[in-house]
Amino acid sequence: MAKINIPFNGADYLIEEFALTSATTDLQSHLSTSMSGTGATIDLGGNTYNVDSTKLTTERNAFITHLETIAGTGSKVTVGDVEYGVDSNKMSAAVTELEATFGNLAAWGSVESKGLEYTLESDGKSYALTSVGTCEDTNIVIPRLHEGLPVTKIGNRVFMHNQMTSVVIPDTVTTIGVYAFGYCSKLTTLIIPDSITYIDNYAFYECIGLTISAIPNNVTYIGNYAFAKCSGLTDITIGDGVETISDRAFYACSNLKRVVFGSNLTTIRDDVFDGCYNIDIYDFRRAAVIPTLRNTRSIFIFDSNDKIIVPDELYEAWISKWGSNYETEDYVKASEYIEA
Repeated sequence: MAKINIPFNGADYLIEEFALTSATTDLQSHLSTSMSGTGATIDLGGNTYNVDSTKLTTERNAFITHLETIAGTGSKVTVGDVEYGVDSNKMSAAVTELEATFGNLAAWGSVESKGLEYTLESDGKSYALTSVGTCEDTNIVIPRLHEGLPVTKIGNRVFMHNQMTSVVIPDTVTTIGVYAFGYCSKLTTLIIPDSITYIDNYAFYECIGLTISAIPNNVTYIGNYAFAKCSGLTDITIGDGVETISDRAFYACSNLKRVVFGSNLTTIRDDVFDGCYNIDIYDFRRAAVIPTLRNTRSIFIFDSNDKIIVPDELYEAWISKWGSNYETEDYVKASEYIEA
């Protein structure tokens, strides 16, 4: 869904276009009732709404008409790909009115962080975020665009040892580099967007407060030590796109209790879960094939309570392939497993 940048009081508010033009403060209700129809979809709060494209266009145009009535200098508003010059004094009044109607604008989106530094990629079509620069934000918001081009990579060591508490990664980013967030001990809030395909070595090493619960389906590679020593992790679901989990990717995640694997996993390399003494469940119910293990600490069985849940149709073959690495009682057929 298109977003609008509103420069106001020294900050750029990145908010959903529809949030500004809706006639009600209850946006979700508005989408599912008076806006319901066909021709367009709106994603909001994890739900997708089918809406009447004509009504959507009407509301969008109403907002653009309003921008034209406050035309002037001092501020700019971008709707889609069109930039409107507006009177900064009138803009202040307009934002105040919007705040009164919709509450804090930041709640509809995020204020993009300033001072970050970027490098143009070799193809000249995108940028990589390469340095924290002069940015001192503790709540980092990485923009989707820099100088009109998408930001597609978070480079090596960009935020290493940073004191941030949260980060918003836009859906243009595909790669998270080596040590990109390494040793960010105060980082607690982060969502890995569906656009990410590659999580490099040590990307989140020793982010002890990190509490993510899922690796998106588009990720194909999780690098060496990528989430090692992330003691805040308790449950993790690995997306269906991941084919290889590299050496010690989750090493010493001391509070990790449950791991759910995707359907396309083929290789679990050396010591992936070594030191994860509290894992009780390795859930392979979605597996299409039996992954190859590099050693017995690839899947770390600590005591008799730890279980490996496998598809019924692969049960015998699974035990045969993994051989003497584990006891037969460590395995549970999917149909026989009872959730605690």
